[in-house]
Amino acid sequence: MREAGVSIEALIEYIELFKNGDDANIPARVGILCDERDEMQKRIDLMQSALDRLNYKIDNYESHVVPAEKGLREFDE
Repeated sequence: MREAGVSIEALIEYIELFKNGDDANIPARVGILCDERDEMQKRIDLMQSALDRLNYKIDNYESHVVPAEKGLREFDE
């Protein structure tokens, strides 16, 4: 589960539920995994957004970044 990105805290909680050996807590164990998946998706979305922004800057470097940098230099002088 660590290779799947499950946090230590969630893993401890999951194992405690598992040790109970009660099938009645299966929904709780699945819930932990779903929560971990949702948190991972949020991290992926943030990273994807950052990657998209970086790719945009690279793709438009000459037309957007260079003129913006030149404008900043004017304030520095």
